[in-house]
Amino acid sequence: LPAEVAMSEQYGIVGSPASLVCVGVSPAGFVPQLSIYKGNTLLTKNDNPDLLKDTDNYNVAHVIESVSESDFSDQYNCKLEYQSQSLTSDNSEFKKIEMLSSSAPQSVAYGDSVTLTCTATLVSSADVKTTWIRKDTSVDSTSEGSAGSVYRASLEFKTVSDADAGTYKCAMDYETIGVLNSTDIILGIDSFKTHPKDETLFAGNELSLNCLIKSNVAIRWRKDGNLVDSSDY
Repeated sequence: LPAEVAMSEQYGIVGSPASLVCVGVSPAGFVPQLSIYKGNTLLTKNDNPDLLKDTDNYNVAHVIESVSESDFSDQYNCKLEYQSQSLTSDNSEFKKIEMLSSSAPQSVAYGDSVTLTCTATLVSSADVKTTWIRKDTSVDSTSEGSAGSVYRASLEFKTVSDADAGTYKCAMDYETIGVLNSTDIILGIDSFKTHPKDETLFAGNELSLNCLIKSNVAIRWRKDGNLVDSSDY
């Protein structure tokens, strides 16, 4: 067999553990030495790497206990050595999985249809399960899946009410890679069902302003900050 060496495709989430894996094939009868580098810096060297079951592949891993931003700052490569021969792999990126957006509509009225969304890095090789969390209680995701070059999850409310108001988070579990959490997503509910609308009228025309709120409370009108009564007009 000809000698071969390569870094496996690698993804990481800040704060989660990760393993950077180098796989090499050595000519029959030779146990290779495998080393992993970040740029020109040696990270791991193994003179007796593991032989993968039922294959001719040897492998060595560099374990990161908690991934940090600096781990994505350079490319990685692997070096295979046997006897006086050596072979270096192509450079490989350690790809960052990150939350790209998490949002709720800025203006939500009582009774509206509302969708909260999270989008994150798409990893085709990993299954993702999203959980929505509110007050430490999980809420099932309404829909999730790949959307173009991103992974998207949503939580839908067909008719929003006061009981739905609050702070939400989405947590995306990328199988063995780790869990990615969004920042707080705040869903606020406007008490008004109908707001008064701006009107432009000619002098002498009749003006009618309408205001409707969801509960049975008294409504007070103000003009230029001063309380007014319908009997004034």
